[in-house]
Parts: sequence; structure tokens; C-alpha cells
Amino acid sequence: MGTSSKGVFRLVGSWSLVVVGPNREGREETRRSPGTSLRADTLWRVVSNERVEVTSEDHQHRFGLPEPVDAGARAMEVLGRRKAIRVSLVKSTGDVVFEFDTGARLEILTTSMGYEGWSITSPGRGEIIGLGGGRVEVQPPA
Repeated sequence: MGTSSKGVFRLVGSWSLVVVGPNREGREETRRSPGTSLRADTLWRVVSNERVEVTSEDHQHRFGLPEPVDAGARAMEVLGRRKAIRVSLVKSTGDVVFEFDTGARLEILTTSMGYEGWSITSPGRGEIIGLGGGRVEVQPPA
């Protein structure tokens, strides 16, 4: 995607993943994963208010506007400082969808049958990789 995917690095480069769910004893707990990062080398889009707000394909296009679109900045306008409440994996395609407390979604789309398009890495916890064709691989920590 060239310069298009750079917007998502700014968008998610400083995120910490916060996981809320049952621990081994069945009690709900919050676990923070500082340093967790999302890499998207594929098409991504932000959906809010039942419409597409911005996609990685929009980056640096003018669309008749005075300035080219900064896709990362536009995504931050919608998602910045918001709480991700759910992360889902679409089994048939390998797409990953982050849902936020405002109802907005960040959708990372698998667009190749052969190339990996995204990964989520967490220090000490390993990596989840969106492979071509919609397959997903989980690698344990090194």
C-alpha cells in the first residue's frame, strides 16, 4: 500500500491493548499490554455513524478538497482517545475488526490470497499474523 498504510502506524503506534475478561479463577480482570502494536500493510477503513469515514486508500488524495487527505489524522479524529471494547476475527476472510465505545469500527481487511496483511504483536505474548487467503497464525513469544 505504500504511503497509504503509514497512516495506520500513527493511528495505532502508541496504543496499549487492554484486555478485560475472566482470569484462570473465573473472576473478571483487566490486563494491560504495554507495547502491543498493530501493523497493517493492507487496506484498512474506519466506519462510524453507518458510513465509511476514511480508508488507507484515501491517503494523499484531494477529492476536490483544499488539502490532500491525511488518512491517519482523519482516523484519529474518529478513534483517538476512544476505548476499544471488542476485537473480532472474521474466520472466512481473516479480517480483524476493532469496535469502539462510540460504535465506530477499525476494520483491517485481508486483500491477498498469498501475502500477509496485518499482525498484532505483544512483547512477551507473541504475535498474531493475518496470512494470505484469510488464514491466521499465532506465534508464541520468542
